[in-house]
Amino acid sequence: MTGSERQVDPTYMAFEYGDEEGLDDGALIQVNFYPSSRVTRAVYDAFIAEAGTNAGADDLVAQAFHALEQKAATRGEIRILRRFGKELWLVPNEIGGSTLMFPDDY
Repeated sequence: MTGSERQVDPTYMAFEYGDEEGLDDGALIQVNFYPSSRVTRAVYDAFIAEAGTNAGADDLVAQAFHALEQKAATRGEIRILRRFGKELWLVPNEIGGSTLMFPDDY
């Protein structure tokens, strides 16, 4: 494992805060290009602030997912990207996809 990868128990978040609940209250946003993937509201709002529009934010989210998916990872491993002067994490979620989040969102 490199310094930019960490082990995480993917069931922790899934049982603490479910996918349906997160989508219903707006804390999670469905990623249109990957039906089982999500982005937290905090990350999406940061992308909107950078891009200026929701469409621009969607493009930036897609770029972040693509960049993170290129990193080698195994089940239960966090993939990390630096953006906005902090880390973005891509972690497995309860529905078989991934969730893009700030560490504080975990």
